[in-house]
Amino acid sequence: MKQIYLNEYNLEADNSVFLPYSTGLLQAYAQQSDRINQNYDFQPIIFQKDTVKNIVDKYDNPDVVGFSTVIWNYRLSLAVAKEIKEKFPKCLTVFGGPYIEKNNQIFKDHPYVDMAIYGEGEKLFRQILINWLDNNILTRQILCDFAFEKDLDIFPSPYLLGIYDKIIDEHPNIEFKALVECNRNCPFGCDYCFWGQPELEKRIKYHSQAYILEEAQWIAKKKIDYVFCTDANFGMFQRDIETAKTYATIKKNYGYPQKIRVCYGKNAANTIFETASVLNQANMDKLITLSVQSTNPDTLKAVHRQNIKSDIFKTLQKKYLDNNISTYTEFILGLPCETKQSFYDGLEQTIRIVKHNQIFVYPCQILPNTRLASQEYREKYGLITTKPKQKIPHTNIVSKDWIQEEDEIVIGTNTMSVDDWMDCTIMSWVVQLFHSLKVGYDIVEYIHNAYNFSYMEIYSRIVNFDIDEICEFRAIADFITMGEHWSQSYPTFGNMYYEPEEMAYLRILYNKDKFYKQLWKELRSWLEFTLNLPVDNLFDIVVEQPYKLLDTNNITDWTKFAINTVIRGGKDN
Repeated sequence: MKQIYLNEYNLEADNSVFLPYSTGLLQAYAQQSDRINQNYDFQPIIFQKDTVKNIVDKYDNPDVVGFSTVIWNYRLSLAVAKEIKEKFPKCLTVFGGPYIEKNNQIFKDHPYVDMAIYGEGEKLFRQILINWLDNNILTRQILCDFAFEKDLDIFPSPYLLGIYDKIIDEHPNIEFKALVECNRNCPFGCDYCFWGQPELEKRIKYHSQAYILEEAQWIAKKKIDYVFCTDANFGMFQRDIETAKTYATIKKNYGYPQKIRVCYGKNAANTIFETASVLNQANMDKLITLSVQSTNPDTLKAVHRQNIKSDIFKTLQKKYLDNNISTYTEFILGLPCETKQSFYDGLEQTIRIVKHNQIFVYPCQILPNTRLASQEYREKYGLITTKPKQKIPHTNIVSKDWIQEEDEIVIGTNTMSVDDWMDCTIMSWVVQLFHSLKVGYDIVEYIHNAYNFSYMEIYSRIVNFDIDEICEFRAIADFITMGEHWSQSYPTFGNMYYEPEEMAYLRILYNKDKFYKQLWKELRSWLEFTLNLPVDNLFDIVVEQPYKLLDTNNITDWTKFAINTVIRGGKDN
């Protein structure tokens, strides 16, 4: 029997990791062929990051080696493939995933890669295995499959076929998480997203409700707590309401899964709200996403983003607020045509609408196989980027012995200088700290209402306060421009990476008195001593604000507290 080894190195967070879903799909579809089953022996999927040597030591005379590559494992996959090819030169190495481009550059740069698949991979990988048996393979080529079949059920579930059973049994100390796919493809064409490529299929493929139910039952019986749905626009379709009801019923009957994270769609207010309400009533939702990415029309046009309509956005916010459902709104900082002023205007506009809900701001990352990554696009919009060593928030600190992956983020454009980008970055962290994480929510609201300042007038002053956490923000932003990563870690809060505003939040909870004393001193200097405004009532608000935060008086394990509060609690992961 020929030996097949599949590799999908996933990120670990504390003691949890996702089951290797992409490679599981490949194996599940391939094993529908009797000829493959009679001639190939699939070894357990290698899913954990490690040193190259430790991974290669798991191999015993492989015939075919497959790699599912994404931003957090691409360099490691290449390094492993190189070592395997040197040790077993006759084996066939096959690469796939969103990192694979349509050109042949991967073969020029990496001669140990034999085959690569662009886009959907199940059918092509099965055909590669059959051709390999027939000695009928032309290596060094990119394979693509653009054929459209609406029925996703042609791809069997790796869960139901038992592909992960041995992995779960052999790793009792790991808390496994599950990925599920209810539909595939995206009708939108955003330039910063893999799905936005114009040549990719825009029509949606669907799994049947029976398929979805069986997977949900398997997940529940395996007592898997957390599920991430890979659908690009969950809630846009009427059938998503049924999917939500399925998971709510399964949780009621089995107690699992506890949570399901979805990426909500746009411009379908009624179905999105009803879908979200079902999950919320079952206490399964994380936070409801109402993303805008930017409110600047020029930016939205430049990136081919069809934003959620303003009236729908406001309607949904009111509906969610009236039903006590929490939401968050996403921005991407560093997109083309965005200016410092337009970014601040967007924050102002959004804060006025979302009020009690959260705002998240993410740096614009340039991902392979996006229009944003093209040289033409970079030149047109004057993209200035940096490539820090990767430290993905909410994952374990990377061992120094491992291959270091890279991110590429935009830190300037022809409409936003690097200095302006730094100002916007610091502003985003302060807004998330004070507004989203509620460290200064009541204080800012009081100043806004009592003194008739806009939110951005208030925050534009706060970002210059001499407060330890805000000074740290300024230092981090400067370090990013010099090639450092923005994620933060600190031994008190465990072996994990956190976003800058999250680390500031944890530090404030660790020593509330220090932060609020510094904050009051700066507020008084600004409002009373500089502007001659009365601050007696504001003082009472500042005194009360820390009591609105979590009670940390009896915390003995700050690592556990940080993980439960930030990663599994208040901030989405």
